[in-house]
Amino acid sequence: MAQAPALKLAPYERFDCQGCAQCCRAPWQIHLQPEESRRLSLRVIDAEAGCPFLENSRCQLHNCGKPVSCQVFPFIFTATPEGVEVELSYFCPSVRSGSGRLLEEQRDSLQRLLTQIPAPQEWSGPFLVRPPDLTLGWTGYRLWEAELLRLLERGSPLAVLESAIRGLETVSDFWQADESQLFPDCPQGPPQPGLLLRYLSSLIRRKFLLRAPSLLTGLGILQSWLGSDPGEAEIEAWELRVTHGKPDWEQLGGG
Repeated sequence: MAQAPALKLAPYERFDCQGCAQCCRAPWQIHLQPEESRRLSLRVIDAEAGCPFLENSRCQLHNCGKPVSCQVFPFIFTATPEGVEVELSYFCPSVRSGSGRLLEEQRDSLQRLLTQIPAPQEWSGPFLVRPPDLTLGWTGYRLWEAELLRLLERGSPLAVLESAIRGLETVSDFWQADESQLFPDCPQGPPQPGLLLRYLSSLIRRKFLLRAPSLLTGLGILQSWLGSDPGEAEIEAWELRVTHGKPDWEQLGGG
């Protein structure tokens, strides 16, 4: 019997459903598994058009056969060579407000949920850092990502991203470069907790930068978006666009 993959749970993130039903009315379709389809006499639920199982903002299937796709939200599973990372979608108001239990308190139920869904795509590399051919393997990326997250907690997020971009624009050998070359003139300061930093860190941990055409492109997109000084409504809209849709990277890069 195959060993269950190790779960790496997002630190400090909390979630419990508060019953707002926003996800039940979102602009997406919920694809049912074959057994669910037979039981519910449906193949797809169009949430935006109106879920037939939602009454008075309450899911009638919540405690009796709720579809797996619905159970998964707002959890996001990302497979890596070191295990499966579990993050949360900031489209959910409860996630943005930090309401509920820590993910660590839900480890057992998340492990069970993982066995009920298709295996998530594994990010193992090589990854394109900068066109045309500068690439990085998993170990190098993991170390770079950890340093980026550490710096984000100690300085202005926008300034840290600008520093990371300068480093990627000039570095030619990651293994020969040190922090001062990968993050040149990176500002240091007191931690800056808040919703925007939480969301930015979550995006990076769930491999937004690896989904982009290159690391440099992904950093540039985040830099441009942060420069617009996004608030909670913008975070919700951005999450729907880049996480629950198919991002148009060229359009995102153009702002």
